[in-house]
Amino acid sequence: MTRKILASALVVISLMSAVGGSALAIFSDTESIQGNTISTGSVDIELTGDFGPITAQNLNPGDWSDWERVEVDNNSNGPIKLYFYVTDVSGAACGDTLLNLVTGPLGGDEMQYPFYASHLTSLNGANNKVEVTGYVFNPTMPAAQTAVVHMRAGLDMAAGEAAMGEDCDWTGVFVAEQAPNEETEEPPVSAPVSFPEETEENV
Repeated sequence: MTRKILASALVVISLMSAVGGSALAIFSDTESIQGNTISTGSVDIELTGDFGPITAQNLNPGDWSDWERVEVDNNSNGPIKLYFYVTDVSGAACGDTLLNLVTGPLGGDEMQYPFYASHLTSLNGANNKVEVTGYVFNPTMPAAQTAVVHMRAGLDMAAGEAAMGEDCDWTGVFVAEQAPNEETEEPPVSAPVSFPEETEENV
């Protein structure tokens, strides 16, 4: 008797499961969106114009080299922040070497805004870079625009005999960083560009 009751219960449960399963069946359809894609931008600067490295000989304390001029084109697909620093600094005179950097509107007063006037060694390395933007282009430099920088080097008035007859060599580096997007906090992409090694000789 017990077996018959259990068998009947299993039949009832099976039927209920079958009915329940049928009740949950639904019709469905799908549609898709194909061809999704993104493309990335780029940060690209180029040094143009008739520029060259700073060269000076026989500097005495308080003397300066001639001004050198360089144009920096923003060939990126968007705005950038532009910076400058030096690297490959070597020579016994470097501790007494000064650097002047000025900028201004292309074709206008190109020396309107001095943005650095101190010791060369204070700009040594990417962590010590100084911003070029923030003057003519404020706060950022738009795409297809050109920044102008004039620079010169000199010997500190306080230079002592240790700097006499010595040299200082370095490389100047411009670096562009993607202007921060207000909608993201992702770190900027950097694209450094160097120009030829600069030399200062005292003979």
